[in-house]
Amino acid sequence: LNQGVGEENYRYFLWFLLVHVLMCIYGARVTYLLFYGEILEKDLLNATFYDVATGREVKADWMVVAQYMFRSRFTMAANLLLMSVMAAVLGSFLGWHVWITSRGMTTNESFKWGDVKRWYKQEKKRYEEALKAGIPVGDNNRATMSSGDSDIVSDGDIACTGPTATPIKSQSTVSSNESEKKDAPIYDPGPFPKNIYNKGFIENWKEVFFPRSLRQDALDRWNASLQKKGQKVDMDPIPDKPKVS
Repeated sequence: LNQGVGEENYRYFLWFLLVHVLMCIYGARVTYLLFYGEILEKDLLNATFYDVATGREVKADWMVVAQYMFRSRFTMAANLLLMSVMAAVLGSFLGWHVWITSRGMTTNESFKWGDVKRWYKQEKKRYEEALKAGIPVGDNNRATMSSGDSDIVSDGDIACTGPTATPIKSQSTVSSNESEKKDAPIYDPGPFPKNIYNKGFIENWKEVFFPRSLRQDALDRWNASLQKKGQKVDMDPIPDKPKVS
């Protein structure tokens, strides 16, 4: 793409994936039909094949015919294999993007929510085990991150920043963190956090095909806020893209 994928071009990225998935499926289908047509035309399933090494006759079946076609039409066979694999890989990738978009998440947010789910499951388990064992637990309903979670970077908003490299920890550091987590106060984590950006299937997809930053009402509010601050707003040659000067 030679550029980042963001709010205003995410729709084009999804179209890009969809078109390539369809092209791969189409190419694989056409190549398969060419093979199948040749098999029927030459009646290869009823043909007699000979083993080059031993010279003995081999009765035709689908495996034997497939080996014959692969050897005699190597380029087409490789093309069929490549497009079939790419259709599966790109189709899975597209399906994942459809899933996270339907749930109101970006790729970055999906990984962060995975961390939240793991933390919540761990804290909920600790809390339930503490109750069964009669261990005193915190009297508030808000779970707090323990000091042992120092490697977790909080950006204040699960939807804002890009990926952050996790520092490589030595074995002693890992052991120390695990020990601190065991000694950390136990609280009831309460209900699982809600994704405030998940507006429902339809609204989530509206934000993809009609980004908020390109909506006229949002642009008008932004222009009004700039004018209120005394800043001059000019218009770019691109429609609906204001520029501050």
